[in-house]
Amino acid sequence: MRKFKLIACALVLTMSLAAVAACSGSDEDDVVVISQETEAEQAGDSGETEDAEGDGQAASESDAYTFVYNGATVVPGGDLNEVLETLGDNYTYFEAASCAGFGLTKTYTYNNGSFVISTNSEDDKDIVTNISIYDDTVSTPEGVYIGDSSDSVKEVYGQPDSETETTMTYTKGDSVLVFVITDGTVTYIVYNYTAI
Repeated sequence: MRKFKLIACALVLTMSLAAVAACSGSDEDDVVVISQETEAEQAGDSGETEDAEGDGQAASESDAYTFVYNGATVVPGGDLNEVLETLGDNYTYFEAASCAGFGLTKTYTYNNGSFVISTNSEDDKDIVTNISIYDDTVSTPEGVYIGDSSDSVKEVYGQPDSETETTMTYTKGDSVLVFVITDGTVTYIVYNYTAI
């Protein structure tokens, strides 16, 4: 498992550096920040957080595949700010100007690379665009882990909406849940928000 964590961390770092390289050549105002911050630093001095519960959030949860960690439900297309404090402060934070013109692209890497949440800023919200699971210390809310068989995925989720030799894809609303399969075993799990 240690080997998978190292590979996952290297992959995240490579993707982050690639994003920075793709955006290079722009103004000096495009600042890249790599830091580890606590919940209080993320929330700012006001200490105010938005209420994560409400009719809009509940509706979006039922219309999307969601990820749950530490009691926080992360919804692709939802505002990460609503659950950031509940997720805890065991993360590394990275941000860069979006190459696609979406403000800031932010990446939160939790538990030394166990999973990564990516967002794009929209007004005062950080819209969740991607959730990637890299090891078996976390699972989908339905109980699928890295290392499970592709047959186990089908037992839990049914037949995929699309399937290749290396992927099983499930679509719900504006979210896509993809299981990457190697030799019949789940090696990577990713949630994507498709309405961007």
